[in-house]
Amino acid sequence: MSITDSLTGIANRRRFDEMLGSEFARHARSGEPLCIDMAEGLRRAIEALAIPHAAAASGRVTASVGVARCLHAAQQTPDGLLEAVDASLYRAKREGRNRTAVAYL
Repeated sequence: MSITDSLTGIANRRRFDEMLGSEFARHARSGEPLCIDMAEGLRRAIEALAIPHAAAASGRVTASVGVARCLHAAQQTPDGLLEAVDASLYRAKREGRNRTAVAYL
């Protein structure tokens, strides 16, 4: 099965899941923190583009970002980490959009 999109060549969800499992196991062994984050820098870069969006309250395209930082990977699961990222994303949207919300596990 393919791990990249045939049109763009960008890694797909299958590749993401493979890498998440691998990185999660590595961090669980090493005890290093693991962070899945679609960085604040990305959110700011999107905002700086000032792309018009008539339906948005701000009048332009913005991004809400969810982040999860896992300090003890051995006590978590990859799925639990993704659930925390997802919950953070929806918290960012509830809190007013165009922001980053972080969960610490």
